[in-house]
Amino acid sequence: MRGVRGLIGLSAVAALSAATVGATATRAEGGLRATVTTFATPGAYVWTVPVGVSKATFTVYGASGGDVANGNTLYAAGAPGGETKASFKVKPGEVFEITVGGQGGAGTFSSAGAAGPNGGGPGFAPFSNWLGGGGGGGASDVRASGSGTGCAAALNCGPELRIVVAGGGGGGSATLDFEAPAAGAGGGVVGGDGENALLAYGDGAGGTQTSAGAQAGFGFGGPASPSLYIGGGGGGWYGGSAAFPKVSIGAGGGSGYYSGLALSGSFPGGTRSGDGEVTIRTG
Repeated sequence: MRGVRGLIGLSAVAALSAATVGATATRAEGGLRATVTTFATPGAYVWTVPVGVSKATFTVYGASGGDVANGNTLYAAGAPGGETKASFKVKPGEVFEITVGGQGGAGTFSSAGAAGPNGGGPGFAPFSNWLGGGGGGGASDVRASGSGTGCAAALNCGPELRIVVAGGGGGGSATLDFEAPAAGAGGGVVGGDGENALLAYGDGAGGTQTSAGAQAGFGFGGPASPSLYIGGGGGGWYGGSAAFPKVSIGAGGGSGYYSGLALSGSFPGGTRSGDGEVTIRTG
């Protein structure tokens, strides 16, 4: 699968969003003029380093997982996405691919939530009298063309070329008796575990820097399945596990990441509800 489950949903909007520039604002900060460009609509975008710019700071938020609801009744909440921040040396004319993750779809009776764009795992609805799981939230990320490939300008950089990633939150899930184990938030170094994850052989685990949760992998959250995984895992550097409510375990969140080439980087611990966001500060 090449670790791109959930990216397929971006292809339909890539052609439109490629020509769309994020909102840009210029303001004075400590006597300096700083330019801040924000991308907050799910999709893939091209950002080109402006003339005179030598440093860029990317603040990235993953999307939240989908809820489980029926009408106005909320049975299980999707978990929020995580935050990652990193600064890099850049050159004017250099091109980056910006990918904003989408919130997972909501699960209802007999209907599962769709996967959040950019790596969220889809939910699953096993029976007509069972609440379908929420989809996992998609990760948001920044990708750089490797070895002069030019992939960023073409919006086809692979997940291995991500230099900043913020994990998506796990989708909500509820059992037949409407018990709702909490889903794990997106990361950070490590995505949040679903509630009671340690009691059931690692199911419900969040993604880490080196491993994925159950059913998940590099770049994508665990897809819920007929084996009674109900809520989808969050996307990330490594994705979080799909939920396993048969033993009351919530879906895991995806992990965050920043490249070792960064001048500085951190996981500030912020969270985001709804769709993800990528903000670029220069100056």
